Amino acid sequence: MQATNIARTVLSQGLQGWGQSVDDQVRAWQGAFNFMNLSVTLSIGEDGGRKVFVYDGSDADKAKAFMNEVRGKFPLGQFEAEQAMIEDCLKRHANA
Repeated sequence: MQATNIARTVLSQGLQGWGQSVDDQVRAWQGAFNFMNLSVTLSIGEDGGRKVFVYDGSDADKAKAFMNEVRGKFPLGQFEAEQAMIEDCLKRHANA
């Protein structure tokens, strides 16, 4: 199932703090947005000297809501539970 692969990529590259580059993190989240058919491009900007995610496109609010929900629920403490949570969020935030 492709949702499982997307969830694993978001989990391992977008959320975990194992030294991934910012580009790897952006690619992981962008892959999830693309999978959900969201019209949005994720990039990195600056706000007050801090790096922040920038969402550009008509589905920017949906992408941000998805990302905030996933990040807000992480960590659950078990890889399988975290993967299932991300898969559920992929389904609920996707454009049909």
